[in-house]
Order: sequence, then structure tokens, then C-alpha cells
Amino acid sequence: ARPGRVDTDRIVIGGLSNGGFMTVRMCLDYPGFWSAGIPVCAPFFEENQTPEAVDAIARTPLWFVHAKGDELVDPRQTSLPLYRSLKAAGAEVHMTYFDHVEDLTGVYREKDGRPRRIFSHGVWVHIYNDFCRCDLDGRAVFDDGEPVGAWEWAARQRRGE
Repeated sequence: ARPGRVDTDRIVIGGLSNGGFMTVRMCLDYPGFWSAGIPVCAPFFEENQTPEAVDAIARTPLWFVHAKGDELVDPRQTSLPLYRSLKAAGAEVHMTYFDHVEDLTGVYREKDGRPRRIFSHGVWVHIYNDFCRCDLDGRAVFDDGEPVGAWEWAARQRRGE
């Protein structure tokens, strides 16, 4: 790589499941280093969410993605309380919370015609298809007056702003 080719103020971190945990952990260990983070199904449990940890994590804008009924990582013990603590701390934080994971493209269907469902830990299907556009309250996320999805939001973030 040639010097100057990477804008170090625009490095986004993200991961799925254990990678979601590592996303949160890296934001905790290196507060303010990342321009944004997208932790998906992050098993960062409540016992790790100390006030000091929340203060450090709050320095990085985050967009959590999770689904109710996740068979492997219970959002009620992980992403939901962390989202709420970060929100209370004044952090820039969003969370898209799906009822379940099913095909939203209209391509894959069950035999009875309903959208095909997969296991709820598989919410990466929605993040990779850019279907994460609402916050926990169900309202669209806006940036500069425009509705954005998680990927566009992350691309617009700059460290230190």
C-alpha cells in the first residue's frame, strides 16, 4: 500500500456473532480509533457493560443489528441493554431489531407461499442485503436530513466528528 491511500479518519469496524463481540471489544479497547462500528448479534453480555466500559464504547458511533429469538445470542442480555446504556450516555447509536429472519427480497418462499424463514441468528442476511434502515423505535435513521441504511450511515462517519 502506498502512503496516504487510507483515510484513517474513516475506518469502520464490524462483525457477526463472535465478530460482533470483537467489534464491541475493539471499541472498548481502542476508544475513538474507529469512525463507526456495526456489531451484529454481538454477545457482549450485561456483566461486561460496566459504566467505564459504556463510557469508552460510547466514543464510537455504533449500529447494532439483532433479531428477537436469536437461538445463540439472547439480545435481551447483550445488545439491547448495551444499546440502551449507550443511548442514555448520549452516544450516537442505532439498532435495527428484527422480529425474525426471513427472505425480504421476495425470491425465496416456503411451500405455502410465505417468505422463507431461516434461524434468527442469521440476521447477517439482512445487514448484507442492506435491509437495516430503522432504529429500535421503528423509525427511519436519518443523516443530514436523508434516510440512510447502516452501510451508508457507516460510510458517512468520520472519526472525531
